[in-house]
Amino acid sequence: MFKKIIKIGAVTVLFLFALFLFIFVIYPRYLSGGIFNVGIGIIDTSTGEMVFVKSDRFREVVVLIDESQKKFYTLRKIKEWQRPQQQKDGEVEMRTINTDGEVIDTKQFPIFLDGYAGKTDYAFSPDSKKFLFYSFEDKSLNLHQFDTKSNANLISNVSSSGYSIKFIEWISDKQFIIALSDDEKSGRLANEIVLYDIDARKKSTLYNPTYLSSSYNHKLSKSGRYLAFGDGAEEYSSYENIKVLNVQTGNIVYTVPHSGRTLFFDVDWSPNEDKLVYIMNNTIFTYSLQDQEEGVIKKFSTDKSVSSVFFLDQNRIVYRVRDRVKDRGKSFLHTISLDKKNENQLIEAAFNGDLYIVDQGRYIICELGY
Repeated sequence: MFKKIIKIGAVTVLFLFALFLFIFVIYPRYLSGGIFNVGIGIIDTSTGEMVFVKSDRFREVVVLIDESQKKFYTLRKIKEWQRPQQQKDGEVEMRTINTDGEVIDTKQFPIFLDGYAGKTDYAFSPDSKKFLFYSFEDKSLNLHQFDTKSNANLISNVSSSGYSIKFIEWISDKQFIIALSDDEKSGRLANEIVLYDIDARKKSTLYNPTYLSSSYNHKLSKSGRYLAFGDGAEEYSSYENIKVLNVQTGNIVYTVPHSGRTLFFDVDWSPNEDKLVYIMNNTIFTYSLQDQEEGVIKKFSTDKSVSSVFFLDQNRIVYRVRDRVKDRGKSFLHTISLDKKNENQLIEAAFNGDLYIVDQGRYIICELGY
């Protein structure tokens, strides 16, 4: 009898613990786009309210922003595959979503992608009519055109595995840049940032970085004229110098002082392309290209971790921060003015991925869930 009471008591304790876990951990994360909810959040910065666009069980990522039409494009897997070589047509879907959270178009296409959530080895053109992707079959960079459904090989033997492709960025509908680390199996013995002209089928090396780490940070300016990126302080060093490259001339026009001696995360351009914002030593910095002066926006204590930062408009930035002690899989999104006089918390959610600006800072698009 006594053993039976103990058994019932133990079951009750387990039940109450499970109930507590559901109420205070699982359910809140479910509501905010975590655990079971996977999709896209659209945050109205004027109200702090978020519209959630549910995906499926596969992660959905933002791949292109159409600022003029106030819409964006996402990519998601709609059917599981074992290996890229076994993938069949129609397993990757592109969705077009407006800022009201309405899915206004869907498109399925036969592109072989592996690890699409990383977004390093493919890129959509600004007009959304073309698509660059790395092919695991022939180790080349290919161009897919949606209107003709045709593929063209642009750069042969570009990477032996895909991992040496650090990023691809379109600078117009006819030109793109690609960053490549050294890859002996592909015959490339140096790191390269390459400019490619599609009409001329011509590639030219703009710059040879010292080292491109796996945590590669970069941002193309809105005009497509400048690239801010991390160049290794020395070979095989994760400490990076923040440099600004003119992508038409190949000249380094700025190097941020004091970088190169520590890790840095994220970098973004102001809309006027006269300032940079970035994170070093758990601190948000700005750098004025005109004055060539660095400023501190906010330094965080060791119990906080800041992981994303970008310009909302010319006078405000947005940052994402989480509590290392009380972390439950969620983080907070804040806005702060450059003069540091105004700071507001926008929302708490299970962010997972990049953040994007639409409608001149009116909306923030975010990837949610796991």
